[in-house]
Amino acid sequence: MTRPLAAVAVLVLVLGALQCAPTKHIGTTEREHTMTPEQGRRHLLVGNKIVDLKEQRVARVLPLPGPEVVQQDNALLFTLSSEEEGTLRASGLVDGRERWTAHVPGECMGLNEQDSDLLHVSSHLIRAFSKADGKQRLLFFTGDLSIKGLVTAPGTVAVLLSDRSIQLLDLETGEERARYTATGEPDTEVDLDEVREDLARGTRETPGERPWSRIERQPSLSVLGNDFLVTVELVDALELWRVSASGELKWKQRLPKVGPNNLQLVHLGDSYLMLTGAFWEHRTTLLRASDGGVERQLDFHASSFLTARDGGIAGLVELVVEEGAPVEVVLRDASGGVLWRRRMADPGQFDKVDVLQRGDRLLVTLFHSIGPDKKLVALDAATGKPVWESPVAHLPPYSREPFFINLVTPELLWDSVMLTGSESPGLWVQAFDADTGRPWLTEMQLMW
Repeated sequence: MTRPLAAVAVLVLVLGALQCAPTKHIGTTEREHTMTPEQGRRHLLVGNKIVDLKEQRVARVLPLPGPEVVQQDNALLFTLSSEEEGTLRASGLVDGRERWTAHVPGECMGLNEQDSDLLHVSSHLIRAFSKADGKQRLLFFTGDLSIKGLVTAPGTVAVLLSDRSIQLLDLETGEERARYTATGEPDTEVDLDEVREDLARGTRETPGERPWSRIERQPSLSVLGNDFLVTVELVDALELWRVSASGELKWKQRLPKVGPNNLQLVHLGDSYLMLTGAFWEHRTTLLRASDGGVERQLDFHASSFLTARDGGIAGLVELVVEEGAPVEVVLRDASGGVLWRRRMADPGQFDKVDVLQRGDRLLVTLFHSIGPDKKLVALDAATGKPVWESPVAHLPPYSREPFFINLVTPELLWDSVMLTGSESPGLWVQAFDADTGRPWLTEMQLMW
């Protein structure tokens, strides 16, 4: 099975290197990197277009119909075409000149770029190809278990398997470094009859447990520094655990469910993790990324945080959404005191906010999770006063399905704010100049 070009191409956005100006006033956010533009990724694949982030223009247009599975690094474009079954091709990202081809039989769930390798992922196999010459270096086989998710850190691949276990693979040697069950315990031999009896009773609390009845959703994987963070939603709690690339379990934290909605991991940074419930529950939990300990509990719904150069919290961003009241963005200090408050919209217009910092400005993305409304606003970080505002386009809803589901993810790439939208009718990407708010890219045809 292959994935559509649009769906894969949009996901490339999250892999782009970020660029930011020197920070003033209240410090830098965890989203920012110290990478300079020359070190970062200049060209980005969006749909069938290669865009130049430095010059804010379309550098190259790929012919249509295009390949069904794509990936990129700083210099190369990797494609897997449905017209030539099993042909993996590397070409220049900008010049289009072919570098090499390789034959890969069978299905493909996606391509993943990591260091000097290109990973070809199917339901039970991971193949590692050298990006230099296209030769296959390694082959991982997961046996009876299918692959449900995959993330990479330098030299390591973390794989989420169908039994909800996590497998860590060494990209250099091809060996398994570690395997963990969904509760963060080292995998052990399990008596299946004993498991069935425990599951019939609804509990299983021994090391090596596979708590099928206690997990509400499939665990999720993300990268935290050079480590991996696993998030597991249980019936009565949210569990997080941090595993090093070598397979060491650094810490595990379980937070009890205290309201009608479970806690959600909404912000991931080098120093802190932020978890919230629904916005009407007025609660936020900050965890230390170093040891998983609770840093503080807050009695308001914080959407993101700003981090000072010393690693401390420089500001907490709150979205105020109350029935019948205007939508507001509030910046608070580390203790929760209000620094400023800014009205952003009429009552009920938005229920989600994401904030990035660039220099002395906050770039605020507002949208509604079940409606089409959205906008991008730059605020002065010290005062909250608007600097510029830009409307954001949206796809028309299906005529047969008026219900609208909306998710917008912002990223700072060079001097642009890139918004990736996932809506009921499909996907889109829009780019805006971070200094002026001028839109310079609008791709609204990236359908599922």
